[in-house]
Amino acid sequence: MRDITKFNREFSENALKKQAEELANKVEPTSAPIEIQEVEADLKDFSLTDSGAYLNVSHPALHDATIGVVSKNEYSNGNKEAILRSVLESKFAEYQNTHSLKITGSFVEPSINPAPKEEVVIIPVEKKASEEKQIEPAKEITSDLPLLRSSDSFRQNVETVAFRASEKLNRFVAAATNGLVDHLRSLKYDMPKVNEVDASALSENGDSFNGFITASVSLENSTGPKYLNLPITISASKVVYPNEKETADFVSKGIDLRSKLEETLAIEALTAMAKVDADEAWVKENISNILFEKTAEIKKEASDYTDGISSTGPGSHIKLQKHLLPGELADWEVGDTIYSDGKKWKLVSKDDGLDSNDKNAGSASLWDFVECMPEEGDEKIKADIPR
Repeated sequence: MRDITKFNREFSENALKKQAEELANKVEPTSAPIEIQEVEADLKDFSLTDSGAYLNVSHPALHDATIGVVSKNEYSNGNKEAILRSVLESKFAEYQNTHSLKITGSFVEPSINPAPKEEVVIIPVEKKASEEKQIEPAKEITSDLPLLRSSDSFRQNVETVAFRASEKLNRFVAAATNGLVDHLRSLKYDMPKVNEVDASALSENGDSFNGFITASVSLENSTGPKYLNLPITISASKVVYPNEKETADFVSKGIDLRSKLEETLAIEALTAMAKVDADEAWVKENISNILFEKTAEIKKEASDYTDGISSTGPGSHIKLQKHLLPGELADWEVGDTIYSDGKKWKLVSKDDGLDSNDKNAGSASLWDFVECMPEEGDEKIKADIPR
C-alpha cells in the first residue's frame, strides 16, 4: 500500500522550499522620490475679467493665466471666496505630482475688469448694380458659445480632478499596504506578502482619508505558512495597523497553507489511485467477460453432437455421429453403453435406413442410442464421452 502521508509531506516541503527561494530572490523595485515644489497663492490676488455672461478667473500663482470661468449669476449669489478657491484648487490638481498648493492670506473680493475691446476694420467695397444681391434677413444666434466653452472646460476640470483623486487614493493605499508588510516583519513574521487589497470602504473627505482597507496577506509563523485577511484602519489619513495581540488572533484563525496543501495533495493522490483501481477492475471484468464468452462458445461447439442431450429422459433416443465415437468402429456392438453428461446411453442400432446413403449394413453415418436407467448396463460401458 502506498504511503500517502509521506508522499504528501515530501511534496509539500519541496513546494514550500521552492516558494521560499523564489521570494528570497525577488527584489522589489524602489521608486525614486519626486521632489514636490510648494507654490503659495494669496486669496487677495484673484483677478476677474468680464466676458459676457461669465467671468474669467486668473491668479498670479499661475502666471495670471485664465484658470477657469464662473457664471456671473452663480458668483453674485454664491460664496465668492469658496467659488474662487475651488477654481484655484481644481486647476492645481493638474500639477499635484510636481507641485503642492499653499493658500495664504485673507480673501478680498476682486474687482471685475472689462473685456478688452476688439478693433473692427471696415474695408469699403464698391459693387456694380448688376452684381448686388438681395440682402437676406439676419438669423438669430441661439447658441451661447461662452456657455459651451465653459461647460467643456468644467467637464475637463471635473474629469481631471477625478483622475487625480484616484491617483492620490492609489498612492495612499499602496503606501498603507507597504507599511503593513514592514509592520508584520517587526512582529517577527516571516515572508509577509500582500496578495490582494480591498479599499472600497475607504473614502476621501476634504483633505483626509477615512475608513479602512482589507488586505489579504500570506506569511509564515512557527506552525508554517498562513493565509489571512488583515484590516487597516484609516482615520484622518492616519494609518493604524492591528497590534501584536490582534495580529496573533488573526493569524491563529487564518488558513494553514501546509495543511491545505497536504489535504489537496491527499485528495488528488487518492483520486488518482481510485481511478487506477477502477481502470484495473474494468480491465479484469472485460477480460473475464471475454474468457467467459469464449468458454461458452467452446462448450457449445463440443456439445453440438449431443442433439439436446441435457433435456432427455430414460427411453429417449439420440443420434450420434459414429465417427465421433472413440476406438475402432468395428469394435462397437449393439448393446454397448456410453456415459455422457451424467447419463447412460445404450447403442440400439448401427443401421438407420432413413439416414443411409446405400443399403449396405452399418453404412449409416448416425447410430441410434437410447437413454438407460442409471442402474442398467454398468458392465458394458464402452466409453465416457464428455459433453
